[in-house]
Amino acid sequence: MNNIKAIDGLRDVACLLIVIFHTHSNSIRDFIFIENSWIAVDLFFVISGFVMMLNYGKSLINKSDCFEFIVKRIARLWPVLILCMFTYIFSEYLLQILKVLIINIGLNLNFSEFKIDDIDSISIFQNIFLIQGFGLFKSIIYNKPSWSVSAEFYVYILFSIIISLTHSREKIRKIIFISIIIISFYILNNSTKLIYSIYKENVLFRGFFSFFIGALVWELDIIDHKIINNNLYQIILIILISYMVINIHVFQMILPFVFGILLIAIKSERGFICKFLEFKYNQILGKLSYSMYLIHFSVLIFFNALDNHLSLRYRDISLCIYILVVVLLGYLINSFYEIPIKDYLYKKIVKEDK
Repeated sequence: MNNIKAIDGLRDVACLLIVIFHTHSNSIRDFIFIENSWIAVDLFFVISGFVMMLNYGKSLINKSDCFEFIVKRIARLWPVLILCMFTYIFSEYLLQILKVLIINIGLNLNFSEFKIDDIDSISIFQNIFLIQGFGLFKSIIYNKPSWSVSAEFYVYILFSIIISLTHSREKIRKIIFISIIIISFYILNNSTKLIYSIYKENVLFRGFFSFFIGALVWELDIIDHKIINNNLYQIILIILISYMVINIHVFQMILPFVFGILLIAIKSERGFICKFLEFKYNQILGKLSYSMYLIHFSVLIFFNALDNHLSLRYRDISLCIYILVVVLLGYLINSFYEIPIKDYLYKKIVKEDK
């Protein structure tokens, strides 16, 4: 696959923002920027559309290509999703066991926020078939961050169909991308008055909207690189994004477009933004971002339960430990499960089919 180094670094930033966003009150979480950093999920979608066009915009020609593409996406998404779902269920039950033990030694800590009474077979069914984000059933979504994986998978299917049908018809492809963006914008913008719920209730269209913005940005690439490569303009871009995130109630539907401009700056691989994102540890964490993103909720339930009884000072220490644990588990999952399983499934299904 083609790779723009800074994109891995950007995935790291987006992932860490989500990991911190889900925590309880602490010195970092209480900043309004972090309070609104749920929008980083949309950055993930924009990145995904951009990267898919980079790698598959010209290679998905027939049914065989589409099949191989979908297998690669399943091999990439599904194994970690299922592992983290069962890890989350195990963590929930372990937390309840700890609650009983703690009560038995005379302490009264409130863990009720994280209670699970039994295993919901419908929820497991939704996770297995990647439909947990659609709101089809009134049941628990095990490992809540997985809703975005659900949306992304079906966006991939639509993407592969569009690319294969519009091969060598770039104008038609652009029109389709723009049409999907406009329809998704309309649905999201008219669905509810609640800011966070706008996206929460229409996860598939949220995925369509941001993903195809990323795909369209790659396809058009109409911004002058001499301007976007300039450090001053990149500083202005970062300030603009920060301002929009802080005032998310006004700019939430505009931000995915601005994320697209950010990706154009990254595509050039010049300027201070790229230098920061290409920093060694950003690169490493970026490659772990998918595992970190899906495992963090299983870690979070323990730390949030603990933070309910800590002062703000100790919550900051708890936050640092929490992030370190998420990074460590992300590394272990990525190195010893995600990559080996992905390679095995791809070779087993695609190579044998050929």
